[in-house]
Amino acid sequence: GGYFPASPLREPFASLFQASPAHALALVCELTNHAITAWRQLHDLTHGEQATPIPLVLGFPWGQQTFWGDGRVYSWARGHWAPPPVLCGLMALEKWAFDEIARGRAVDEVIKDVVTGHDACAVLSIAVALTMESNWVSEVTLPLAISQQLWHWDIGRYVGESESGATLIGFRHY
Repeated sequence: GGYFPASPLREPFASLFQASPAHALALVCELTNHAITAWRQLHDLTHGEQATPIPLVLGFPWGQQTFWGDGRVYSWARGHWAPPPVLCGLMALEKWAFDEIARGRAVDEVIKDVVTGHDACAVLSIAVALTMESNWVSEVTLPLAISQQLWHWDIGRYVGESESGATLIGFRHY
């Protein structure tokens, strides 16, 4: 089945996050950045047919970071709108991040690992989910909480997910 349906259990991501998280983080970052570069190039090629993308710049304690995308890109980590390997990688990243917090690692450290180096706003949906699930408030989560653009995208994500009637087919081993 390759990378379909998208799932955090797909290889090589599942094993790589267990065996070598640093390599897994780098691989998912490279795949996602490649996909967002293509997304930006497509917007350049279809000039006049779509709006010009504007990046979202967030100021984290470790510095400013620029993210590209729209509501669809924000949903990549939810298993929508991207090539299946990118979807699986982001879903595995999210699973790893929640597992790290469950093991007692600091939310701020995990969010930094999740977003650092990424150019696509897709990882922000993971960071927002970590923030909301843990009810964590800090200097790291502040830029996520005060971004009107993130609120807009996350409300859209929430509405879309509540209307979709999604199944768990991609979360089972085959």
